[in-house]
Amino acid sequence: MQRTKARQRRAHRSRRTHQVNYVSSAGLRVLMIAAKGCRKQGGKMVLAALQPTIQEVFKIGRFDMVLEIYPTVRQGLAAISPEAAALYGKG
Repeated sequence: MQRTKARQRRAHRSRRTHQVNYVSSAGLRVLMIAAKGCRKQGGKMVLAALQPTIQEVFKIGRFDMVLEIYPTVRQGLAAISPEAAALYGKG
């Protein structure tokens, strides 16, 4: 029964990436698999606040066409939970 409830919930994931300066091809693969898993459960995964070098890697590799990327954490949160975005940064 626990499993059924877990499957019925939509999966949403937000990843703050403002301190990530490097991502390997294995890391990109993990992100793609995670995003696919979220979509299968009716949810989505977003990335936010990418460093310029990482943003360039995502653009060159066209990962920005597959993954949702937002310039700020608040915007990324708003894409999956407006309530969480409203609370972000408050006490």
